[in-house]
Amino acid sequence: QHKANPVQIYSPAAATIMQELMRGVINSGATTTYKSRISQVNGTLAGADWIGKTGTTNTNGDMWLMLSTPKMTLGGWIGHDDNSSMAALTGYNNNASYMAYMADAIYQADPNAWGVGDKFTLDPSVIKSDVLKSTGEKPGTVTVNGRSVNLSGPTVPSYWAKNGAPTTTYRFGIGASDSDYQKAWSAILGGSTSNSNSSSNSNNNRQVN
Repeated sequence: QHKANPVQIYSPAAATIMQELMRGVINSGATTTYKSRISQVNGTLAGADWIGKTGTTNTNGDMWLMLSTPKMTLGGWIGHDDNSSMAALTGYNNNASYMAYMADAIYQADPNAWGVGDKFTLDPSVIKSDVLKSTGEKPGTVTVNGRSVNLSGPTVPSYWAKNGAPTTTYRFGIGASDSDYQKAWSAILGGSTSNSNSSSNSNNNRQVN
């Protein structure tokens, strides 16, 4: 007889940060119209704390929408039995509509099934940092092409499982080339800096004073 032996692979902090990110997938409407469609079908159910993730194969042969509230998860797939491609926005529109009606049908059968009043919350161990929109790191002094720049500008909240966000450095990206950084800093320095002064750079533009 099978015996469950679950293994935790995500920390509570990492898991709840992911929930926070997936709320944006549904609310933004960038990859699915689900939120607007469920609002039309059932305004009460639209008020649930929805998170989710879309998925599409390269040839548009398969499209998915996974939805969740704190109480229940629902997944939907659409595709042809011969694996032929569908129109590019089929998942964005059609699957979103199908899932809205499916969610409503569940609600009509059991209004408590979705837990409309429940909310996803960040684990207490999550570290919140306010980071620059321009770099994704905290404001600070950075050396760019020989200039010491006190970088500031609009910030957004960023959530971390460990340590919190670092202070901005010249190479703030992941996998970017030297030319990528040159272009990025050219754009950033065009309107997001203050208190610039001349300074020597002894570490290939990576020094943070």
